[in-house]
Amino acid sequence: FEANEKFHLLIAEASGNSILNVHVKILLSKTMIFTALHDNYFDFPKNPSLNEHTAIVDALERRDTNGLIRLMKRHLGGAGFALKLC
Repeated sequence: FEANEKFHLLIAEASGNSILNVHVKILLSKTMIFTALHDNYFDFPKNPSLNEHTAIVDALERRDTNGLIRLMKRHLGGAGFALKLC
């Protein structure tokens, strides 16, 4: 969980958007609660987050804004579904 938290906080902080940073921290705290109840959330063969994170970093490095928007929408939608927040 710690690496996942660092990944999301790094991106939120790098955005320079303080509102996004606050929301990411709130979502991470909810994720921590969820993972305490559902240990298999970070079982990556069942959870595509690791591949999504890699694709997001690649898009950031390429400065591919359109690709990043598409990837983030997919990632947030999948995470929300997985966390039953949607």
